[in-house]
Amino acid sequence: RLAWGFVGTTHGRFASWFPTPSRLRDYLRSLAAGRPLHHVSHNPLGGAMALLLWFLILALDVSGWLMRTDAFWSEDWSQSLHTWLSIAIEVCVCVHIAAAVLISAWTRENLIGAMISGRKKKKASRGCMSADRSLSHLRRRQPSSFTARHPPPIRRTAF
Repeated sequence: RLAWGFVGTTHGRFASWFPTPSRLRDYLRSLAAGRPLHHVSHNPLGGAMALLLWFLILALDVSGWLMRTDAFWSEDWSQSLHTWLSIAIEVCVCVHIAAAVLISAWTRENLIGAMISGRKKKKASRGCMSADRSLSHLRRRQPSSFTARHPPPIRRTAF
């Protein structure tokens, strides 16, 4: 998953869902207004939870490794830390799934299905966020090959 965040699809990359302060603020405001912004990738709160889970898993790995070293072999604090980190991961996973279920029901989107399949439908709304949203104003709409080959008919009016 870490490699996919750099070289994966547009919506799988970190740039499309990394929870910046402005993205978090905008999303929290939309939640408070009762109209959560649609995101094709993780919403900012989901992105923050993903980062928290990764941090907790890394900390759990390090604490488990420390418990096996000679310096911390029989230390109670390292075992307690490892236990509390595992409990924190369990709680965060439960909160993440519960939030996905609640937001799915609220927005009528199948977020659980998207978690499993990796695919999520885009909504044609002004709140749709993607990694290239900041560049969208720079792009010109190119005519499709159909309209280039078949221009619209000229209307003739009677004088």
